[in-house]
Amino acid sequence: MRWRYIIFLWLLAALYQGWWIANNPLPDGFQNEYLLLGNAMDLWGALTSGDIWHMRWYMYTGYWPWGFYAVPWPFMAVLGATRTALVMGNLIHLAVLLAAVNVMGRALGARWAPLLLLLCPGVFGTLVRFEPNLADIAWTAAGLAFLVRSRGLQDRKMVLGWGASLGLGLMMDRLSVGFFLVPAVLPLLWRADRRAWANLGLGLGVVLLLTGAYYREFFLRHSAELLSQAPVGEIDSAGALTEASGPLSLAYYPLVLLDSQAGPLLGALMIWGLIGRVRGPRAVLLSSIAGGLVVFTFIAKKQVFYTLPILAPLAVLAASRGRWSA
Repeated sequence: MRWRYIIFLWLLAALYQGWWIANNPLPDGFQNEYLLLGNAMDLWGALTSGDIWHMRWYMYTGYWPWGFYAVPWPFMAVLGATRTALVMGNLIHLAVLLAAVNVMGRALGARWAPLLLLLCPGVFGTLVRFEPNLADIAWTAAGLAFLVRSRGLQDRKMVLGWGASLGLGLMMDRLSVGFFLVPAVLPLLWRADRRAWANLGLGLGVVLLLTGAYYREFFLRHSAELLSQAPVGEIDSAGALTEASGPLSLAYYPLVLLDSQAGPLLGALMIWGLIGRVRGPRAVLLSSIAGGLVVFTFIAKKQVFYTLPILAPLAVLAASRGRWSA
């Protein structure tokens, strides 16, 4: 798709976001967004008052990475410390997402992939909430776009771009992006030579540089809580344990794709797009999808938004004309 059309899609989405914010209620205390708004306001207050001690406290002791709170700062500098400014930060993630999907689409002959993706409820729905779900989709897509253009990890700049995308994604949400961008590398390792491994090592160094300070504190403070949630289901607002079991547990995320992530029509089209040769750029995208699905399927705690990052590669595969020749 031509870049002027990508800009047009972004502007349409921005208008939709503005309309939604103006016509829908604020989040209540039962949503993560309620907590994220408070955390972001705390960090902004410390930043604008020059309170370095509290800035460090809010940045490195929180349950969510502070990078997500920093993205809306340009909007907050203009509009003030408002929820509108914070939600508008999603427009930056959306720009990254549309650009990355367009790059992948050009590589796989999937010119309509950006439009297909924007029509998914999992994308336009997350655009209007101050939660890191859209950021997860965007930075996963960015990392995949760099891998697709890396010529089998031979292009150092592209591999460093993958590392930067993974690092920035990990600073938007806790670990999520890693479950999709790390498996995406696997198909490229079979024929990797010394140069490819060296580039990959540099890419991982970028990840460590961007995330090391935060995740050191994160694992020290929150690993017990995180690991305790993995083998059990979700605890609802009433304190009851809700857990999917049996065949429903294995089919949870494919069913969610057909429901609230993409809807029945787009979801079916995306599943159809999985059929084709497993080679080249398609192998990278398929590995990312499969890796994320396997990890979250075998984690007992199920959430609709855990696998939202698969929407970007699915949209590209669904729109691709060369599924049997890629």
